[in-house]
Amino acid sequence: MDGTSCDFSMVFSCLTRIGSANYYFRTVGPIFGMYKVRGRRMHSVHMTRHIPTMAQPLLGKLRHISLSVKDIEETARFYEQAFGMFRVRQSNVAVMMSDGVVSLAIISSTKNPNAEEREGLHHMGFLIDEMESAADRVLGAGAEYHGQINGVGKGPATERKYRDPNGVVFDIVTREHAERVWCLPQIV
Repeated sequence: MDGTSCDFSMVFSCLTRIGSANYYFRTVGPIFGMYKVRGRRMHSVHMTRHIPTMAQPLLGKLRHISLSVKDIEETARFYEQAFGMFRVRQSNVAVMMSDGVVSLAIISSTKNPNAEEREGLHHMGFLIDEMESAADRVLGAGAEYHGQINGVGKGPATERKYRDPNGVVFDIVTREHAERVWCLPQIV
């Protein structure tokens, strides 16, 4: 995968065979929800996520948690097996996973040129409606600007990194950034 597009074939995981012809799976991307496949037909079982509309502004919703690890493949397999998470994107330095609601970024502590050489919690990410008002809000609450996310997105207009008063790194991202990077459905 080239890192600029979503491979939705990776999204259709958590596949469980039930009986002889029924399959259930969760999805992210343009078709959020739980689906049942019988033969060649797909039926919606129920939606697993409520997506706010613009009438319900986002003040900052937890979108992802990022871990820095030595072995991204081993870690990804663990979260697939232990919690049923599925891969949304992958490269040689990171695996992006989701459960359909919150996402997990697993970053190589040794291969990623933008990562610090440490392991454990790397950062948290929050989805916001509008960058400037959210940036003012987090700075006013005591955050310190930490830069933009290198090599991803469209720069400080769609994503920025900060440190909280304890030094924990977090980022704030707009829908435009999240739709592209995390394969979220486009909201009209």
